[in-house]
Amino acid sequence: MSRVSSPEQAFDGRVNGQENENQAAFGKQVGKAAQEPDVDTYECQTCKNRKYQDGSNDPSVSFKTPTKLSPDKAAYAVRSHEMEHVAHAKLEALREDQEIVSQSVTYRTNVCPECGRTYIAGGNTRTVFRSKPDTYEAAPPSKGANVDIFA
Repeated sequence: MSRVSSPEQAFDGRVNGQENENQAAFGKQVGKAAQEPDVDTYECQTCKNRKYQDGSNDPSVSFKTPTKLSPDKAAYAVRSHEMEHVAHAKLEALREDQEIVSQSVTYRTNVCPECGRTYIAGGNTRTVFRSKPDTYEAAPPSKGANVDIFA
């Protein structure tokens, strides 16, 4: 038996001086996994270059010009942006003497075609207004006004 002088020589993937097939395939990815990027070190260019822009007619909210957001912060930014729409709708209702019947915010998600990550693709705020109902004081009913008597 030969003497081992270093740990690398202790096992070099060979059995009886010949390379073992299992050892040759060890560490190599096959099939679909071989085509997927390493998510720890891979930087997706599609996600990196994604831009967000507001499509509403509200001039005082963010994202009026196309804005790049990091994939990690996009969900927070979109949520904050939609809350700006909610706040502006509440102010509009107060200013125009209306009341809000309902208000809803929906978020859209999508999957990146390059890296397969799910991301927030955008949002929509829906507000339904109505005029405030007229309130009035009704006159108290008078006694005997609605009584018909036949004799």
